[in-house]
This record gives sequence, structure tokens and C-alpha cells, in this order.
Amino acid sequence: MCRKRLCPVLATILFTLLTVYACDPISEADDVTLPVIEPKLVLNAYVIPQHDMQQIFVATSLPLNYDLSDYYKSVSHFSDSWRLSYKGVIPDATVRFTDLDNNVTITPIFSTKHLAYIFTASDMTIREGGNYEVEVSYRDYPPIKESFVVPKGTKPSIECEDEGLATLVRIHAKREPERYFCVYMNMGLKNVDIQQQFTYFVSTAMSIDGAITIRRRSISPFGDWDGENRMKLESVQLWELDERTFLYFTALEKNQHVQDNPFASPSLLRNYVKDGFGIAAGIIDHGKLSQ
Repeated sequence: MCRKRLCPVLATILFTLLTVYACDPISEADDVTLPVIEPKLVLNAYVIPQHDMQQIFVATSLPLNYDLSDYYKSVSHFSDSWRLSYKGVIPDATVRFTDLDNNVTITPIFSTKHLAYIFTASDMTIREGGNYEVEVSYRDYPPIKESFVVPKGTKPSIECEDEGLATLVRIHAKREPERYFCVYMNMGLKNVDIQQQFTYFVSTAMSIDGAITIRRRSISPFGDWDGENRMKLESVQLWELDERTFLYFTALEKNQHVQDNPFASPSLLRNYVKDGFGIAAGIIDHGKLSQ
């Protein structure tokens, strides 16, 4: 009988001890030290020969476990400092831009309006097929230096077709040599001041019978066909990229599409800046086609 009475008592004592030690705030997990990831420079430089003003964006990466108080202090005396710090923009870096073909270097100035380092055609002319280099240094960050070639390309013909349920945009370009494009489709509702822009990254590898076809649904297949609620194509804007820029943005776009899906796998982000992040590249603006 004594053994039967002792069993519940011993079980209660054992359960209490296990509970107490399991909730011990001092455990091996508390001694885990997270690695300190130092910030790096982020460069996004896209030069466009067809534009008068060029912009070079320079920022700092924002690691969660690194003390960035020195950076926040450095931007606190600028107007709208919250706009700078929110995006990690660096307004006091040293930026040099070089025309490698002519061995000419300029120092772009920072614009608080554009949150970028800018220069105009009067400072340096950007040429299709030209070789250029960007250098950035800032405090004790690893400096970065990247060179690139502005692509050359003739403007392909563009054809638009409204087939009721969807709008088609055809870019007439041969598969070889391979070319890369960014397409903006600007659409709006009839008699309503509502506009949407849809972005597509395509290459001539997708070309069939000499044309790349982009299809955008204009109306729900079960919606009202009276035309009032149908999206109408207003304009198409075409940019030509090099292969690096095309791969960079397609990977970035895939990650943006899956970021709200917990079951989707992220795409591997490409990086083209040694000792930093981002890309420097040339882009051709083939202009806008209005309907």
C-alpha cells in the first residue's frame, strides 16, 4: 500500500522538477552568439544614352545585427534625413565616373531631389557601345569599382492588337543574336482616371516566327463585356538591356512575386558588384509607342 501511495507523490515531484529546469532562463540556447554581418555598399547605376541626365544610386546595406548609429548620425543634418535613412542612401560618398574609351573622369554630385549622384550630357556624353567605369568609396566600407559596356541596338518594330479578352504586344526581333528587353504596358480604364503599369522582361530566345508576343488580359472572362470595365492599352515603352541586367531583374522580379507566398522557393539573386551589392549597366531607351 505504501508503494502505491508513494508512486503518485514521486511522479508529481519528478514532473515539478522537469518543469522548473525546462523553464530555466539560463540555458545553452541563451549563449548562442549571432554572427555580425558588416554593411556593404549598394550600387545601382543605369546610364541611358538617350537621356540628358544620368543617375547613380549609392546606399548602404542594412544588416539587422549591426550598429549603424554612425551612419544615421551622418545623415541627420541633411534635409529630409528620414528619406535617406529609410532607404540607406549615402549622400556623402566619393563617386567617380570614367569614360574608359577617352580616359576622362568626372565626379557626379549628390542630388537631394533624386536621392542619387547625377551628371548631365554637358559633363559627359554617354554613347552606345561605350566602355565606362564607376568607382565608389565611403568611410571604412570596402570600396567598389565596376566597369560595363552600354549595349548597341536598333529599335525593333512593335505591333499592338486588341483581341477583346486580351491585348497583345508583338516585338519583331530575330532570335539571333540574342537581345534582351524590358517592356512597360501602360493600361487604363475607359472614362476613368485609373492607370496601371505592367512590366515584362523578355528576350529574343522567346521569339516565334520572328516576334516576341506578350499577352495581357484586358477583362475577366466572366466579367461585363460592355467595354466600360475593360482595360485599354494606352502606351508601350521599350528598353533594351544587356544579359547581366536582364538576369539581375528577372531574379529580382521572381523574388518579389514569391515574397508573400510561404510555400514558394525564392530565386537566387544575382550580384554584379565585387565587395558590394547591385549592378552598373547601360540601358537603351527605344521610346514610347502610344495607341
